[in-house]
Amino acid sequence: MAEPYYAQELRHMLKDAKAKGFKINTSNYNLYKNTIRDRYGFNSFLDKNRYNYLYDMALGKSPYTKSAGNISWATEQLVSALIKGKEAKYVAALALGFAGGKVSGSKKSTKNTTTLWDIKTNAKATLTYNFHGDKVKAYQDSHGYWWAKDTTDQADLHSKCLRSQGKNFIG
Repeated sequence: MAEPYYAQELRHMLKDAKAKGFKINTSNYNLYKNTIRDRYGFNSFLDKNRYNYLYDMALGKSPYTKSAGNISWATEQLVSALIKGKEAKYVAALALGFAGGKVSGSKKSTKNTTTLWDIKTNAKATLTYNFHGDKVKAYQDSHGYWWAKDTTDQADLHSKCLRSQGKNFIG
């Protein structure tokens, strides 16, 4: 499975920050640290101290160790936390779509019912493409994600979420 674009981007940003060679706790060093933390929303799923520890270690600036193995380990920990955090947010958003009840910030309550999501009816766009000689139809949801029937039988899924990258789709 291909790594999500935001994980690749995070790796690139960490590599770029490391290449700048700023001294720890200088204004430029902290600017990079805070920009990366805010851009990927690390505060919402990773403790501040853990983020600081991993960021400093990923840049080779940690007082604990500066070995290449630990730098690589810290980078992988940040990427893994980002992927898990993004997945958790997406699953939570989907779950809110299936559950009725009071929505945060709303004064009105709705009847607690479950409504199945019908992508074919509510699709923003559709397209047909060939996958190993089979025609497959994909549907775009209101968030820009593309959904198609899983023809690979991976992970017992009935559908697969894809994102477009140019003229290609990545699952």
